[in-house]
Amino acid sequence: MLRDHLRRCKALLFPGEEDFGIVPVEAMACGTPVIAYGKGGATETVVPLDRPLALARVQREPTGIWFDEQTADCLTDALETFENRERDFNPFALRRHALRFNTRRFADQIFGFIADVLEPARTAARRAA
Repeated sequence: MLRDHLRRCKALLFPGEEDFGIVPVEAMACGTPVIAYGKGGATETVVPLDRPLALARVQREPTGIWFDEQTADCLTDALETFENRERDFNPFALRRHALRFNTRRFADQIFGFIADVLEPARTAARRAA
């Protein structure tokens, strides 16, 4: 039922700050753009419109809009921007982007991180022995 709503809505409003925030990723998986507070996990999962190239690690199509402050004025500006630029969002690109956040990628990255953290300890232990 939630997926049906996400597929039919124009955008998901995500005004809070979370470490990751799975809800925006679920919306993008349904082809729905996200209007998010530009802090926390949204900065890792939502690719904003007109992002400066200096911030772009990899050039990707936009998946949403960030707003800078949790105020009525900032939110109003973000909603107006979305209304004016709604056609800049490609539902297929949104879904492709969301699929990057899958369990296999998570497992690969978390175990890679753990190995990187443990490796210096192993090297130091070998030297001490």
